[in-house]
Amino acid sequence: MTIEDAAELALSGHVVRLEARTPNSEGAGAVSMQQLVRHALRLRPDRIIVGEVRGAEAIDMIQAMATGHAGSMSTVHARDAAEALWRLEVLAGGSDSGLAADAVRALLRSGLDLVVEMARVGTSRVVRQIVKVEAGRLEVIL
Repeated sequence: MTIEDAAELALSGHVVRLEARTPNSEGAGAVSMQQLVRHALRLRPDRIIVGEVRGAEAIDMIQAMATGHAGSMSTVHARDAAEALWRLEVLAGGSDSGLAADAVRALLRSGLDLVVEMARVGTSRVVRQIVKVEAGRLEVIL
């Protein structure tokens, strides 16, 4: 299942695509990324791919990863793996979940296995670093 702000992923096979929607001219009909992540969990997908985490949907994605949706992934813009985790923590902390910072960090530790840092080189994207998240520590494996 893919969840995106604007449909950009072009995956083949058995894929359900969900796309956020802005409100209409009357201000109704908006569907947020956070709502889509929450609804996706009810559909019990094998994997959830969130195109880019930018807001309150971060906490729902982290909780999904921490509660058994193995193989799920998302993107977040950051300069390196450590900053990516920090950004996820900040985004999750800004949600309406009411979770304390320690609880968010615990969810990150239990839900994330790897952080893959990508970089643009010319017109291509390359893997720059792979970092294993283990017991709150970051271990570079590539």
